[in-house]
Amino acid sequence: MKHKAIPNQDRLIFAMDVPDCDRARALAEELGDAITFYKIGLELMMSGGYFELLDWLLARDKKVFCDLKFFDIPATVGSAVRQLKDRGRIVRDSPWQSLHHGGCCGEQGRQPESPGCN
Repeated sequence: MKHKAIPNQDRLIFAMDVPDCDRARALAEELGDAITFYKIGLELMMSGGYFELLDWLLARDKKVFCDLKFFDIPATVGSAVRQLKDRGRIVRDSPWQSLHHGGCCGEQGRQPESPGCN
């Protein structure tokens, strides 16, 4: 496996564990260019404005790791991950993605050819 060098400024992923997207934006503005990579998770997703925050960060050339830990039937998880993937840079520019699953739903929402995964 070939490893891609991670630039020093991207080695720290700042966990944006705050209660709402307004606070997340204010914190990102305060941190400025000191942070280039953010993790936004389920708490922010449930607070409303998640995708607007995601777009706002990406428009400022930030990298974003969407840490949502989907757990549902494989078809639903696959559809949800495809929705993130279709947002463009979110998956293409991220050095890695993770997906917690029960064995049927593969990377980036693709389902492997195995019994019970249809």
